Amino acid sequence: MPPWPGRHETSDIVFEDTESTLTSLFINAGYLDEELWAGAHPKYFIEVKATTKECGDRFFMSRNQLRMVCETIYP
Repeated sequence: MPPWPGRHETSDIVFEDTESTLTSLFINAGYLDEELWAGAHPKYFIEVKATTKECGDRFFMSRNQLRMVCETIYP
């Protein structure tokens, strides 16, 4: 993997949904509004968090990760 040219990492997984496959799964699962998202081709920035405990336990993120989320949602 070549060196990352940016100042900060964007996310663990970057996925361009060119065929609206993941978006359709989110719509069918009730996470996205079909009227707004059907046929959309967003770029997903997926951050992976894991725990050795129960699924409902807290997870932690850095201030920079929180800042990037907030800037993406509320530019």
